[in-house]
Amino acid sequence: MEPGVVDELVVAVRYQHDGRSALEIGRRFEGLISLAGTVAAALAGITYAAAANADALHDQAAAVGMTTEAWSELVYVGDRSGASVEALRMGITTLNRQLLAARDGSAQAPGAFADLGLDPGQFDGGADALDAVRQRLSALPDEADRARIRLALFGESQGKLREFLGKSDEQVAAMDERARLLGVVV
Repeated sequence: MEPGVVDELVVAVRYQHDGRSALEIGRRFEGLISLAGTVAAALAGITYAAAANADALHDQAAAVGMTTEAWSELVYVGDRSGASVEALRMGITTLNRQLLAARDGSAQAPGAFADLGLDPGQFDGGADALDAVRQRLSALPDEADRARIRLALFGESQGKLREFLGKSDEQVAAMDERARLLGVVV
């Protein structure tokens, strides 16, 4: 045998292992590179969407006077209770107005807070009062009283917040914990 012939045979055997040629292996490698690029683009898109969502949560939280963490918990619990983000925002905004009206002696608002055994002066705003109002509302035995007070304090959004406002502390705490476990609390 001539020198180098064995080397050529070894090279040929190595590149044709399992019937695959070097060209076929190269094509498969190109496919892997293409897949890696697709995965990287998808991850970039997910990262961008997550950042945009966190930014929107921050803006919404600031608009209702809450921390982003508290708002993201509330949004999760509200969503699981049939209340949209918009219904929550409107409800807290209306509750803010009712707190101010009650402090100024408005005819309807002070009575609703008094019926719940709450002093409007003890809260900084609607976000601060929301849990106390929810706790007291859920404890009222009469649905007619609950509906009257919900309407007085939350206005038009009260119907969309009905299920949320009826949740017990234990139910809300369990949903808050679930939100944290799922990583949806920002």
